[in-house]
Amino acid sequence: MKRLIVLFVLISSVGFAQSKQTFNEKDWLGNWKGTLNIIMAGKSNSVSMNLSIYKTETPDRYGWKTTYGEGASKLEKNYFMYPKDSERGEWILDEENTILLDFFYGDNQFHSFFETQNILLSSRYELKEGKIFAEVLSAQKEKQSKSGTGKEEVISYPIYVIQKAELKRD
Repeated sequence: MKRLIVLFVLISSVGFAQSKQTFNEKDWLGNWKGTLNIIMAGKSNSVSMNLSIYKTETPDRYGWKTTYGEGASKLEKNYFMYPKDSERGEWILDEENTILLDFFYGDNQFHSFFETQNILLSSRYELKEGKIFAEVLSAQKEKQSKSGTGKEEVISYPIYVIQKAELKRD
């Protein structure tokens, strides 16, 4: 395990030394639409998904609005994102209700990893070939399993929901 961590750190260092990742707003801004596929053990479902990324009146502050479904079951989430330290790829996704999520930008992707109500969530939004590929993975903390011992102990969290979407500019 120690070798794996060292290898990961070395690869990460080389990658960052070779290219600087900067957010290019003209590529990301716009209205994006697609279908969100929700995959759980033995079943799946899908709903429409819209993502709107737009400039606000405040410099370096962007609106990030996601809409899931339509009609009576429609769910809208309004966020704002802004750089904390753009040189280091550190951004904030602000729910404007005292909740601030760390949002990491690199390799033309935004990533977040957080816990709420004993659920771990990992999200990724990747801009590639003119589309945004969104993915959210969910794991329940209480379902963790431990293996290895001492410094080699590893805690694993089984994924129980995968949400993914391919969004095209509207």
